[in-house]
Amino acid sequence: MALVAVLLPGGYWHEGTRYRQAELRPLSGADEVVLAEASQALAPATLAIEVLRRCLTTLGPLAAPDEAALRAC
Repeated sequence: MALVAVLLPGGYWHEGTRYRQAELRPLSGADEVVLAEASQALAPATLAIEVLRRCLTTLGPLAAPDEAALRAC
């Protein structure tokens, strides 16, 4: 699966530096099943964070962004 580079309009601030680059991978079938099952139980914003957690491969200097970093975007 090919990664897709994206530019974050507002960027992500990490240790005083703004990073605007991120990379995403396509969701897998397994990801889609988990998200579909969770969609009824999660608030829309929480579901969006879960989508990003699953497909975001890099966020600025972070190779595996945690939930706090995703919420800061």
